Amino acid sequence: MKTNKRILIALFTAFMCIGSSNIVLAATPKETSVPDEIVLYEDENILVTQGTSSSELVSPRNIMMSRAMAYGNVWCSRSTTGSFNVYNTVKGSTGVTWKVESSDKNAYAQMYMMAPNGLVVLATRTVRPSNGDVRFTLKNGSIGNYRVHYIASTNSSGMRVMCWMY
Repeated sequence: MKTNKRILIALFTAFMCIGSSNIVLAATPKETSVPDEIVLYEDENILVTQGTSSSELVSPRNIMMSRAMAYGNVWCSRSTTGSFNVYNTVKGSTGVTWKVESSDKNAYAQMYMMAPNGLVVLATRTVRPSNGDVRFTLKNGSIGNYRVHYIASTNSSGMRVMCWMY
């Protein structure tokens, strides 16, 4: 009888140790920082980061392999204003990347985005080719057309204004 009690106590102790370590491991926060990323703004609805194109872990190309992705862009051959739609297919946490490409080192676009309900998702940000990707996360994204508004400033070489949603 004493042997059975000892075995039972040993098993119970082993199970408690294993169970306790799982609880501790489950409570350990995941690392969220990404090299080469700068947090520009964060509140309860949005997280805005900016990084270079070398931030391979969160590049739109790598994200595309794991989720549905929407893309919109416009070519501006001169300084101009305008907008284009990007149809988001992801509900809930939605990643967004803005980027400007141009051979003009002084080119930039002032951009903001409106949600399908007409509310401004992010106030105007200046995006330059030298900034790399400007990323943000909509914590409560909805399915539908998001409208990206821009004011493009470029010389005769032109520029491309791009937006990914994933």
